[in-house]
Amino acid sequence: MNWLESMGIILLGLAGFLLLFGVGEVLRTGAFVLAAERTVGEVSEYRVVDQGIPFTDPEAGRRYYPYVVFSVDGVEHTFTADRGTATPRYQIGEEVAVAYNPERVDDARIGTIPGIWGRALVLFLTSGLFVLSGGLPYYRMRRARRVVNAESR
Repeated sequence: MNWLESMGIILLGLAGFLLLFGVGEVLRTGAFVLAAERTVGEVSEYRVVDQGIPFTDPEAGRRYYPYVVFSVDGVEHTFTADRGTATPRYQIGEEVAVAYNPERVDDARIGTIPGIWGRALVLFLTSGLFVLSGGLPYYRMRRARRVVNAESR
């Protein structure tokens, strides 16, 4: 087994690991979607997180996380979106769809496909990239080995 095959096996193993996390996230998100109530909230501010590398462009690593206020039965609740963007996506005061768990109102998300399914999508897409980057070289090496073995017979 050469280094390319070894790397393919490692990448395929990582893909399987990510895929397991992705399936878990899909199950968790599916349960959330089935139980979720919908309402409208308002972006009241942004939590700005600087994830930049020191001595580089200070704007490069800045992420904007919307802080959303919404009401359930007259009681005001807040949450910070778990997905940040490089530029503010919403205007302050803009209304956004909110999905929340009625049994745990603090479990709320912006009611968009990326807001609800974003983590699962990222995990599945990343595992797909690992499958391609690890599976193709591994498959080619195995196929080439079979061809060489068949010719030597």
